[in-house]
Amino acid sequence: MVKKSYFLPALSEFFSVYLPKTRGLSQNTIHSYKQVFRLLLEYVYSKYNLLPEKVEFRHLEKGMVESWLNWLCTERGCSAKTRNHRLSALVTFARFAIQKDFNGAL
Repeated sequence: MVKKSYFLPALSEFFSVYLPKTRGLSQNTIHSYKQVFRLLLEYVYSKYNLLPEKVEFRHLEKGMVESWLNWLCTERGCSAKTRNHRLSALVTFARFAIQKDFNGAL
């Protein structure tokens, strides 16, 4: 039996329902958050060879996130302020996903 990943469905609901409807964020803010996850998924693919549909919550452990944040600064030239914004978007998503629990997938 193939194990279903809840990461992408959670991300989809985060962008389609939570950010615009629950939080009432602007399209510019939502676009900014989408850029964060594009960068994260790009990093996960380049570093771990994981396609987005294969990413699971367990892959987003502390060491990987710290490595991604370092990559943002060293490889992408992000400032500390930009890096912290990216981290803030990830934390917002994590809080959303924890509240949803996605059938115990976390």
